[in-house]
Amino acid sequence: MNETCRELLETYYETNKIPVCIVEQDGEILLSVPKQETEILPEQFRRLCVQDFQLQKRDREHPLVLALEPSYFVGVAQMDPSAYLIFGPVSPVRHTPEEIRKSSIPFVSVEQLSAFGTAVSQTPLMGSRVFVNAFCVACYLAGGVYVPGESVFLCNNTAVMDAVRSGNSKLLRARIFQPYAGRAGKMSNDPIRQERYVFLSVLTSATRAAIDGGVPQEEAFSLSDSFSLRVDTMEDEWEISVLMYEMLLTFCSEVKKHRLTAGYSRPVRQCLDYILIHLHETITLDTLADLTGMCTKAISQKFRQETGLSVRRYIKEQKIREAKQLLSGTDYSYIDISNYLNFCTQSHFIQAFREITGMTPQEYRERN
Repeated sequence: MNETCRELLETYYETNKIPVCIVEQDGEILLSVPKQETEILPEQFRRLCVQDFQLQKRDREHPLVLALEPSYFVGVAQMDPSAYLIFGPVSPVRHTPEEIRKSSIPFVSVEQLSAFGTAVSQTPLMGSRVFVNAFCVACYLAGGVYVPGESVFLCNNTAVMDAVRSGNSKLLRARIFQPYAGRAGKMSNDPIRQERYVFLSVLTSATRAAIDGGVPQEEAFSLSDSFSLRVDTMEDEWEISVLMYEMLLTFCSEVKKHRLTAGYSRPVRQCLDYILIHLHETITLDTLADLTGMCTKAISQKFRQETGLSVRRYIKEQKIREAKQLLSGTDYSYIDISNYLNFCTQSHFIQAFREITGMTPQEYRERN
């Protein structure tokens, strides 16, 4: 890499302390900022970053953001046909050395674990939108590539709300940082006000998801009011991002608490959680039987007794519930939604939607 590129990235590092390296396809480092004895991202992980970029068919104008456990962002961008920029890691929350150690074992040798944990724990705290903007600047400095923020990623709101609805905090942590292509609507030119608007939008969705998951309306709305008041006093984008993380985890834990006392037996709770988490896959009665350790007939009867619905009907209703959210909250096509929810054909999706709602997906979208 030329000396100008190195100097630009070193100067940029001094402003934000986000590590950056440029690597070949095999993960070999061409340039690393800052220079240090212990590599923050090991060679195996760097190689996987490049492979993931290629498998997802990204290009110079469409970088990739990966999510590491327990919750770190790493940006990957192509500089030229044989060189890639890796930016990060950063996280919106500080993690314990033990959390970092556990998540690092697949990529870091035992001898390097301690030094690696120290290096990662010193990386900056940063929310997703701030990170995306910083990543875009790094792409420009390193390769002269202008990348609009919306070309990178946003958090998958539907998947996050499924995790809240199921009360699964482990899944929520993974999905909060799961990247996908998309963009957020711009509601204000003031970045703080924009971040508040985004927070309130997510808060509204999380409140609904918690109610769907079994939290009483009065309790959910009370929590919502509390978080709304807190965000109104904040004047820092990072603080708002951290509050959003706290808010989602709080609603998630409330759902879990109420599910444990909702009157469902353990096998039925296992089925309900599995269905919500795997709604976009094929779910069979055999799978639920294996999950609960019961035969198919027994779990089918128990599920119907406690929920009032057959397993098949419950799955269909949950798919249509999510389809309604996608129809009213996104611009996804009918075929995209059908495929996302794993309907065998678009006609089957339309038929199921009409059966549950009394209208077609097109009619529902036009009314909402």
